[in-house]
Amino acid sequence: MINIWYEVETSFFPSAWENCWLVDGEPQRFASFEEATREIEEHLKDMEDAYQEGNLSDYEDDFRVVRKTEEVIFVKGVGAA
Repeated sequence: MINIWYEVETSFFPSAWENCWLVDGEPQRFASFEEATREIEEHLKDMEDAYQEGNLSDYEDDFRVVRKTEEVIFVKGVGAA
């Protein structure tokens, strides 16, 4: 079985990317590309609003959505009592 999810990654100088979107201290995973993209759009709108209101002097907009996969293999009898 293959698990598929999407993450929003933030750019760090010079060329590193990291998932900084956390929920309860854990990296946030999204079920679809569209859901992750909406999250970025909402975040950028909030940042722009705060900038326009003078509550933020500058903000970054270097984000990307990355598809992640994890193969889960179940082996019969492993861990059985």
